[in-house]
Amino acid sequence: SLFAALRDLPGLRRFVCADAIGITVLLTLSYYADAAIRGEGYANEASGDWVALSAIAMLAMSGLIAWSAERIRPRWWMIAGLLCGAGASVAAAVGGHAFAYGAAAVGVGIYMATRASCHAPQVMRMAPGRDGTAPIGVALALVMPVQGLGPWVAGNWLIPDVGYRPIFLTVAGLAVLAAALLLLWVPRGSPGSAARS
Repeated sequence: SLFAALRDLPGLRRFVCADAIGITVLLTLSYYADAAIRGEGYANEASGDWVALSAIAMLAMSGLIAWSAERIRPRWWMIAGLLCGAGASVAAAVGGHAFAYGAAAVGVGIYMATRASCHAPQVMRMAPGRDGTAPIGVALALVMPVQGLGPWVAGNWLIPDVGYRPIFLTVAGLAVLAAALLLLWVPRGSPGSAARS
């Protein structure tokens, strides 16, 4: 089974845990514009500007990652992306100005670019010498419930009860925690040697 791919890869298990925590940044991606429009009365058209900012940030970050791929390991980019996601969440929590929501848009764009570009390469580093299909598949599958259900649960139960700000601040804390786990708990891994716990 796919889950057998994790049996003797403790480093990959740790990576999946950190990724599952960090992917809560998608809550900020899903609701920062909603907070601005419903909570602060911004026009719907403003969301188009923020989407454009996110797209520009994603393109720029993807190009930077590709340019530096031989020099900077994917884990470092994922840590940087998580910290940008945390900053985006704080900006969304502060709100009050279009600049704050623009900063949130850029931050979540950077997070999305780093995760999309670096997730599979980092998984490959955690499973050296193996066909990467199973490790990558299980790493994505295990995080999918958080990725899919998190925004739905937040939108239907959490935000109506507590509002946007506590959710964004919680996401910021979780993103910092995920970055710390990637830095201190998840082994670096290497294409040429077995990953160690």
